Amino acid sequence: MPGYPQDMVMIMDKEVAKPETYGLPPGWTASMMGMMTLVRVLPPDLYEEVQRRIREGIAEPPSHSPAQPAHKHGS
Repeated sequence: MPGYPQDMVMIMDKEVAKPETYGLPPGWTASMMGMMTLVRVLPPDLYEEVQRRIREGIAEPPSHSPAQPAHKHGS
């Protein structure tokens, strides 16, 4: 089936937005591709900002989702 599974990309940033995902680039959820764990190593200032957002319950998805390019097949 042409395009499968390469075209099976789902961006779900808004659905999983929580303080812990602050600072990830738009479309990051599509890069996970079924992986269950994301480990982030943050510089101290970004770590403190994430912790502040957790304490205050601030959850914002990335500002926009990138356009999803179509998969191209050779002839």
